[in-house]
Amino acid sequence: MKKVWILVSVLVIFLLISCKEEESKEFWYGEIIENNEIVGYEILGANPNAEQVTIPEKYKGLPIITVGYFSGYNVLTDITIPDCVKNIGDGAFSNCISLKNITIPDSVEQIGRNSFNRCESLESIIIPSSVKSVGEYAFADCIGLTNVTISEGVEQIGESAFEGCSSLASIKIPSSVIHIEKRTFYKCESLASITISKGVHQIGEYAFNECGVTSLIIPSSVEKIKENAFGYCDKLTSLTISDGVRNIEECAFASCSSLVDLTISSTLVSLEESAFANCSSLISLHIPSSLKYIWDSAFNACSSLTDIVFSEGVESIGDNAFYACGSLNSIIIPKSMKSIGFNNFYSCNSLDKVYYAGSIEGWYALDIDSSNIELLDAVVYCYSYVEPSDSGHYWHYDINGNIAEW
Repeated sequence: MKKVWILVSVLVIFLLISCKEEESKEFWYGEIIENNEIVGYEILGANPNAEQVTIPEKYKGLPIITVGYFSGYNVLTDITIPDCVKNIGDGAFSNCISLKNITIPDSVEQIGRNSFNRCESLESIIIPSSVKSVGEYAFADCIGLTNVTISEGVEQIGESAFEGCSSLASIKIPSSVIHIEKRTFYKCESLASITISKGVHQIGEYAFNECGVTSLIIPSSVEKIKENAFGYCDKLTSLTISDGVRNIEECAFASCSSLVDLTISSTLVSLEESAFANCSSLISLHIPSSLKYIWDSAFNACSSLTDIVFSEGVESIGDNAFYACGSLNSIIIPKSMKSIGFNNFYSCNSLDKVYYAGSIEGWYALDIDSSNIELLDAVVYCYSYVEPSDSGHYWHYDINGNIAEW
């Protein structure tokens, strides 16, 4: 019996020692192997009940290269990463809902996909210039995030990287970023200030859709604005699309209902379907000569639009392009215009004057769809540089460049 008690006591002591050793183990490690050689280690997790974590610089004399596997550590508030770490792994800190403080060191080159997804308490982050890529959904749904600094040198920001960051107030995209990817800042409803540096070439689908931006300048380096990029930005009042922009895809600025001031690039060659549809506060519009064809419904239901100037060079207008622009009262149509499609000016009930840059013969030669009743019923003024001798309707530009009727 005595031997049994001794054996039980030894076993208990062994178990207690084993538990103590397990409890004292702060981190779990994984080997990083290159060319059949261990070059460093990856952090595979730590005590899930820890509120503050400091990642070690080395393990077994080799550097910590990658940090990961803290996903769902609900009580974690602070984490310190040493400047030997190169990668923050996929999903590394996702759903760490209490995480407030983290500094990304200058050694980090890559922030993985979903790495800080739904870190709801995170308020500020600086992405250093050493980082070359930020993965998809990296900071998505960080609803407490108010300040983000993306340093010059960052080259790629993945799809939906900051989607749903509803408290984010401002952002500057550095010139080192060539493409702003799909849905990068989608539904950042508090995002009032957006600065896009010269160097960015393309703005992706839904990139800033449903954001709170109030004034925006698209730089000359941007060549293409993709579909729905700024759709439903209902606080946007002023938009300048700089010369250099060539393509605006469908619904790119649709339902920007507060947009009043719009300057369109003189290099624009493609304006696709519903690009500015339902911009109900837009008052005046100047279409550049570079744009030969205006796609269907491009300015549909711009209900405050009062006047349109089509520059010489514009040739054709697609169906419903200006449908239901009920405040429209005058338009300038160039000699270059060849066709005006179905229902283009239908329900433009205030349209009473058309200033045509050609002769009356040229006007009657235009291919105008019969559905454009308001356009066909309007008084047409033909251009004449000198005061004509007959009693028809004519117009010219006065010394100030304004329309004047003879």
